[in-house]
Amino acid sequence: MRSSQRNISALLIAILVTSCQTPSRSALSQEELRIGSGEELLVTQPANLRRGWEAVGGALSITSQRLLFQPHHFNIQKSPEEIRLADVARVVPIDYGLIYKSKNGVLVELRSGVRYKFVVNDRKKLVDMIRAQVERIR
Repeated sequence: MRSSQRNISALLIAILVTSCQTPSRSALSQEELRIGSGEELLVTQPANLRRGWEAVGGALSITSQRLLFQPHHFNIQKSPEEIRLADVARVVPIDYGLIYKSKNGVLVELRSGVRYKFVVNDRKKLVDMIRAQVERIR
């Protein structure tokens, strides 16, 4: 590899590593999430949301009424996502990957047919929590 290519590669790696060390958006406050009265923040954790070809990194918050996804600033697609639990038709675990199937995906499908695919840690706990809140609302 030529010297200039090595320098560019090193710079890109440094930018990537530095951006991953920025303060986590998983520590969002109730004010930042716009949690209303009568709504309880249950958990916030790191997650990726599949949007076309991009796995948008950020934080997924579960409240007693909504799922809130807040992307971090390193993404191309930076718009947050809000999903009302009353609109959720089903929540199921899914596997990701073409060759190696990673068992950390969650599919949230709305009654309208819109589908959201998240990649999370401890998906069983997350799926159970979302299902419990959806059942409580119904």
